[in-house]
Amino acid sequence: MTVSERSVWVQLFVMPLVAVGYFSVVLSRAADESVAEISWVVPMIWAIGVVVAGIIAGTIASAIGSAVAAAARGEEPELEEGDQRDKEIERLGNRKAQFFTGIGTMAVIVLCMFRVDPFWIASTMFLAGILAGVHGAIAKLRAYRRGF
Repeated sequence: MTVSERSVWVQLFVMPLVAVGYFSVVLSRAADESVAEISWVVPMIWAIGVVVAGIIAGTIASAIGSAVAAAARGEEPELEEGDQRDKEIERLGNRKAQFFTGIGTMAVIVLCMFRVDPFWIASTMFLAGILAGVHGAIAKLRAYRRGF
């Protein structure tokens, strides 16, 4: 398994987990406060930071774990560099993710037209990013497992 594929698996695990955490925090606050008074900026900054750090740390941990497992089996641990196939899979996943990015952008534009509270605009944009990342990761994993 290449480093790129490991990173996709980590992304598929981290992004939904962080999104559930973010939305559970801010929506639980919405039960007690009006949407205009919800403190959502700091949880969103933390969520974005955790996604980035989680993907980086998870990819590193999975590479180390793979190397340790290979050494335990008596094999020579090696990091497989990506090749042309990895680049094509990356492009495919990015194209698939663009669908949710486009839908999310249109939704944000509509929300702005109706002067909706910034909480909903930012949360919609965050959700669109998460959905785009997850959809792109699923497309990449399908390509890795089944081919193009």
